[in-house]
Amino acid sequence: MIINRRTVLPAAPIEPNTQPKMFADPKRVRRFQSAVGQLMYIMLATRPDLAYPVGMLARHASHPSPDHEKALLHLASYLRHTANRALIYRKPVESEERPGLIKAYTDADWAGEEHSARSTLGMIIYKNDSAVAWGSK
Repeated sequence: MIINRRTVLPAAPIEPNTQPKMFADPKRVRRFQSAVGQLMYIMLATRPDLAYPVGMLARHASHPSPDHEKALLHLASYLRHTANRALIYRKPVESEERPGLIKAYTDADWAGEEHSARSTLGMIIYKNDSAVAWGSK
């Protein structure tokens, strides 16, 4: 697998694990869930760019495959190589025309996953050109 550190997830789609759940190693599953949870904490606290990939990995947390683990390692590598990035909040430029301007963007992909028909949606809210809220599902 070639890792491109500029992308958050590998280009290959993340497919469900086809192996029966009864053969899953509970320690391996728990380790995967713990890593996804740690990334979720980082995402919520400081890194909104991780919302989509962490959400995609979390969908498979109960039954991860080796491909899911590779995607998780890829995401950890991306995080390690982009540690110098940060959100910057600046003092707003107040004017009579734009006092405390708020912008909101959203997008959705209804039933976009071929194997489960799950939908994906995301949103981000800006106040004075700084992201103040974000999320995905």
